[in-house]
Amino acid sequence: MERNFFRLANANAMKQGLFFGLWWVVGFATAISCFSYPLMTFFAFFFFFTAPFVGGIQSYRFKQTAAGEPYTLGQLYVHGVLLYLYASIWLAVAIYVYFAFLDGGAFFGAYLDYLHRPEVVAQLSAPAMQAELNRMTGGESLDSLVQTMAATPPSVFAANAITTNVTVGFILALPTALVVRYLHVTKSNKD
Repeated sequence: MERNFFRLANANAMKQGLFFGLWWVVGFATAISCFSYPLMTFFAFFFFFTAPFVGGIQSYRFKQTAAGEPYTLGQLYVHGVLLYLYASIWLAVAIYVYFAFLDGGAFFGAYLDYLHRPEVVAQLSAPAMQAELNRMTGGESLDSLVQTMAATPPSVFAANAITTNVTVGFILALPTALVVRYLHVTKSNKD
Protein backbone atom coordinates (compact mmCIF):
# COMPACT_ATOMS: atom_id res chain seq x y z
CA MET A 1 0.00 0.00 0.00
CA GLU A 2 1.46 3.34 -1.08
CA ARG A 3 1.48 6.25 1.35
CA ASN A 4 -0.36 9.43 0.48
CA PHE A 5 2.44 11.97 0.73
CA PHE A 6 0.28 15.06 0.97
CA ARG A 7 -1.75 13.67 3.86
CA LEU A 8 1.42 12.70 5.69
CA ALA A 9 3.08 16.08 5.05
CA ASN A 10 -0.07 17.96 6.00
CA ALA A 11 -0.59 16.02 9.25
CA ASN A 12 3.07 16.43 10.16
CA ALA A 13 3.08 20.16 9.30
CA MET A 14 -0.05 20.67 11.43
CA LYS A 15 1.63 19.13 14.48
CA GLN A 16 4.96 20.83 13.91
CA GLY A 17 3.23 24.09 12.98
CA LEU A 18 1.85 24.26 16.50
CA PHE A 19 5.34 24.41 18.01
CA PHE A 20 6.63 26.66 15.22
CA GLY A 21 3.63 28.97 15.61
CA LEU A 22 4.11 29.14 19.38
CA TRP A 23 7.73 30.14 18.71
CA TRP A 24 6.40 33.03 16.62
CA VAL A 25 3.79 33.92 19.24
CA VAL A 26 6.47 34.21 21.93
CA GLY A 27 8.49 36.35 19.51
CA PHE A 28 5.43 38.53 18.94
CA ALA A 29 4.92 38.89 22.70
CA THR A 30 8.53 39.98 23.18
CA ALA A 31 8.25 42.43 20.27
CA ILE A 32 5.08 43.95 21.74
CA SER A 33 6.82 44.53 25.05
CA CYS A 34 9.90 46.23 23.50
CA PHE A 35 8.55 49.77 23.98
CA SER A 36 7.90 49.22 27.67
CA TYR A 37 10.92 47.01 28.40
CA PRO A 38 13.88 47.81 26.11
CA LEU A 39 15.74 44.64 27.16
CA MET A 40 13.05 42.61 25.41
CA THR A 41 14.37 43.90 22.08
CA PHE A 42 17.21 41.38 22.31
CA PHE A 43 14.75 38.53 22.79
CA ALA A 44 12.51 39.79 19.98
CA PHE A 45 15.49 39.76 17.59
CA PHE A 46 16.47 36.32 18.87
CA PHE A 47 13.04 34.87 18.08
CA PHE A 48 12.89 36.66 14.72
CA PHE A 49 16.30 35.52 13.48
CA THR A 50 16.10 31.96 14.81
CA ALA A 51 12.65 31.24 13.34
CA PRO A 52 14.02 29.97 9.98
CA PHE A 53 16.38 27.64 11.85
CA VAL A 54 13.52 26.30 13.95
CA GLY A 55 11.63 25.71 10.70
CA GLY A 56 14.68 23.89 9.33
CA ILE A 57 14.83 21.65 12.39
CA GLN A 58 11.13 20.85 11.98
CA SER A 59 11.71 20.02 8.30
CA TYR A 60 14.67 17.82 9.21
CA ARG A 61 12.47 15.94 11.68
CA PHE A 62 9.95 15.44 8.91
CA LYS A 63 12.70 14.11 6.64
CA GLN A 64 13.51 11.50 9.26
CA THR A 65 9.98 10.07 8.94
CA ALA A 66 10.74 8.83 5.42
CA ALA A 67 10.40 5.08 5.30
CA GLY A 68 12.42 3.59 2.48
CA GLU A 69 13.07 6.13 -0.26
CA PRO A 70 13.95 9.66 0.95
CA TYR A 71 11.71 12.62 0.21
CA THR A 72 12.38 14.64 -2.90
CA LEU A 73 13.24 18.32 -2.87
CA GLY A 74 9.71 19.15 -4.01
CA GLN A 75 8.16 17.10 -1.23
CA LEU A 76 10.31 18.81 1.39
CA TYR A 77 9.37 22.18 -0.13
CA VAL A 78 5.65 21.37 0.14
CA HIS A 79 6.12 20.38 3.78
CA GLY A 80 7.99 23.64 4.45
CA VAL A 81 5.24 25.75 2.87
CA LEU A 82 2.60 23.92 4.91
CA LEU A 83 4.68 24.37 8.05
CA TYR A 84 4.83 28.14 7.51
CA LEU A 85 1.10 28.20 6.72
CA TYR A 86 0.09 26.55 9.98
CA ALA A 87 2.54 28.59 12.03
CA SER A 88 1.22 31.80 10.48
CA ILE A 89 -2.33 30.80 11.40
CA TRP A 90 -1.30 30.44 15.06
CA LEU A 91 0.44 33.80 14.96
CA ALA A 92 -2.57 35.46 13.32
CA VAL A 93 -4.86 34.09 16.02
CA ALA A 94 -2.54 35.43 18.71
CA ILE A 95 -2.36 38.83 17.02
CA TYR A 96 -6.14 39.00 16.71
CA VAL A 97 -6.73 37.97 20.33
CA TYR A 98 -4.11 40.42 21.57
CA PHE A 99 -5.38 43.48 19.69
CA ALA A 100 -9.09 42.63 20.02
CA PHE A 101 -9.25 41.63 23.69
CA LEU A 102 -6.01 42.26 25.60
CA ASP A 103 -4.31 45.39 24.32
CA GLY A 104 -6.86 48.12 24.89
CA GLY A 105 -4.64 50.63 23.06
CA ALA A 106 -1.56 49.96 25.22
CA PHE A 107 0.74 49.07 22.32
CA PHE A 108 0.02 52.20 20.30
CA GLY A 109 0.08 54.31 23.46
CA ALA A 110 3.53 52.95 24.26
CA TYR A 111 4.57 53.61 20.67
CA LEU A 112 3.44 57.24 20.92
CA ASP A 113 5.28 57.59 24.25
CA TYR A 114 8.39 56.21 22.55
CA LEU A 115 8.08 58.72 19.71
CA HIS A 116 7.88 61.56 22.24
CA ARG A 117 11.04 60.63 24.17
CA PRO A 118 13.60 63.45 23.95
CA GLU A 119 16.28 61.32 22.27
CA VAL A 120 13.82 60.05 19.63
CA VAL A 121 12.44 63.56 19.03
CA ALA A 122 16.02 64.79 18.54
CA GLN A 123 16.72 62.07 15.98
CA LEU A 124 13.44 62.62 14.14
CA SER A 125 13.92 66.41 14.00
CA ALA A 126 17.14 66.20 11.99
CA PRO A 127 16.61 67.87 8.56
CA ALA A 128 17.47 64.73 6.58
CA MET A 129 15.12 62.63 8.72
CA GLN A 130 12.34 65.21 8.41
CA ALA A 131 12.66 65.20 4.62
CA GLU A 132 12.52 61.38 4.54
CA LEU A 133 9.53 61.26 6.91
CA ASN A 134 7.66 63.85 4.84
CA ARG A 135 8.35 61.83 1.72
CA MET A 136 7.19 58.57 3.32
CA THR A 137 4.13 59.92 5.14
CA GLY A 138 2.96 62.43 2.56
CA GLY A 139 3.41 65.26 5.04
CA GLU A 140 1.29 63.66 7.76
CA SER A 141 2.59 63.65 11.31
CA LEU A 142 3.75 60.42 12.90
CA ASP A 143 1.18 60.86 15.67
CA SER A 144 -1.70 60.84 13.20
CA LEU A 145 -0.27 57.76 11.47
CA VAL A 146 -0.03 55.92 14.77
CA GLN A 147 -3.59 56.95 15.64
CA THR A 148 -4.76 55.67 12.25
CA MET A 149 -3.02 52.36 12.91
CA ALA A 150 -4.63 52.20 16.36
CA ALA A 151 -8.05 52.55 14.72
CA THR A 152 -7.33 49.64 12.36
CA PRO A 153 -9.44 46.55 13.14
CA PRO A 154 -7.52 43.60 14.66
CA SER A 155 -8.63 41.37 11.80
CA VAL A 156 -6.55 43.48 9.40
CA PHE A 157 -3.41 42.92 11.49
CA ALA A 158 -4.18 39.18 11.63
CA ALA A 159 -4.78 38.99 7.87
CA ASN A 160 -1.54 40.86 7.21
CA ALA A 161 0.33 38.42 9.44
CA ILE A 162 -1.00 35.45 7.48
CA THR A 163 -0.32 37.04 4.10
CA THR A 164 3.19 38.16 4.99
CA ASN A 165 4.25 34.94 6.70
CA VAL A 166 2.84 32.64 4.02
CA THR A 167 4.64 34.70 1.36
CA VAL A 168 7.86 34.52 3.37
CA GLY A 169 7.18 30.79 3.83
CA PHE A 170 7.07 30.26 0.06
CA ILE A 171 10.48 31.91 -0.15
CA LEU A 172 12.18 30.40 2.91
CA ALA A 173 10.84 26.88 2.31
CA LEU A 174 13.09 26.53 -0.74
CA PRO A 175 16.49 27.08 0.91
CA THR A 176 15.25 25.08 3.90
CA ALA A 177 14.27 22.19 1.63
CA LEU A 178 17.62 22.39 -0.17
CA VAL A 179 19.61 22.24 3.04
CA VAL A 180 17.45 19.56 4.65
CA ARG A 181 17.40 17.42 1.49
CA TYR A 182 21.15 17.16 1.42
CA LEU A 183 21.76 16.71 5.15
CA HIS A 184 22.54 13.10 5.87
CA VAL A 185 20.35 11.21 8.29
CA THR A 186 22.72 9.21 10.45
CA LYS A 187 21.54 6.22 12.42
CA SER A 188 23.27 4.50 15.25
CA ASN A 189 24.94 1.15 14.54
CA LYS A 190 23.73 -0.18 17.90
CA ASP A 191 20.59 -1.71 16.33
